[in-house]
Amino acid sequence: MNIDRIIGRFLLGQQSQDELHTLEEWKSDAEENLKELQAIQKLWNDSQGLQDYQDFDADSALAKLELSLESSSPTGPANAKIMNFSYVKWISGLAACFLMVFAGYQYMASQETSVIADTKNIVYSLQDGSAIELAEGAKLVISDDQEKNLELDGRAYFEIAKQEDTRLTIDTRFGDIEVIGTAFVVEAAQDYTSVSVVEGTVRLKTSNKEQILTEGMTAMTNGKSLNVKRIDTYNYKSLITGDLQYEGVPLYQVVNDLNRHFGNKLLLGESNSKFECKVSSVFSDLSLEDILKELSLTIGLKFHKKENKYVIDSVSC
Repeated sequence: MNIDRIIGRFLLGQQSQDELHTLEEWKSDAEENLKELQAIQKLWNDSQGLQDYQDFDADSALAKLELSLESSSPTGPANAKIMNFSYVKWISGLAACFLMVFAGYQYMASQETSVIADTKNIVYSLQDGSAIELAEGAKLVISDDQEKNLELDGRAYFEIAKQEDTRLTIDTRFGDIEVIGTAFVVEAAQDYTSVSVVEGTVRLKTSNKEQILTEGMTAMTNGKSLNVKRIDTYNYKSLITGDLQYEGVPLYQVVNDLNRHFGNKLLLGESNSKFECKVSSVFSDLSLEDILKELSLTIGLKFHKKENKYVIDSVSC
């Protein structure tokens, strides 16, 4: 959650409904957050009256910003729910906003690139050789020309080249992910964000917590709680390879993998099915329905389609 970026979009009237919801939650977390936003809005509104960019006094504007921030900055112990922006960051960020208004530029909008996987998985390559596979329905926004700041809505598999200087960050609604150089899966859903590390190390940051994740670890957050556990990442590259391989694996684990791979399209019925049945098979570039048909032959799985999902009714192994 990059709150300063969301505030920038809000000032320009370009925020999405999700961003507006995130901003409202941030405001309600602490009174100091609301005061900060009101101070920024006042500075932004005041800037609209300055018409001649050539006559703009940057030093005077910066002094005004410093004075305003000193008077509005919260004092006392840090509250875990308050987004603690550094003083220098606010000064430079707001000064940049003033300069862009008078120069006639759109705040960050001209640098954004959007990549959308409308009807199928797609692979997008970054300048540094990193590869990102977006699952069907996912959207990736690249907000700078150096391709170091990404924003994800949906599910994607990342193979990121080693980051030497500036580290790549991925913003989601409930947390930001800082990448050192690794392979991992991110799911940025409407009500949670999850990160599963296949190789290397990432750092997951929420508004009040931070967690280092290494190979074989997964974390899930809804912005308030953060749960971490160990996982088997053997099939986590399936978005890239198209392959799912099993040797004596319980059916419930196969179901979890299929939901991750195809985007939660598989449901368990209410019958007392034998979901401990062992599966030994290799599925290569198959549709979900074809995989279920193969499981019907090998473990007697019965299923039916309900709208755009599949429901497992029973297993007879």
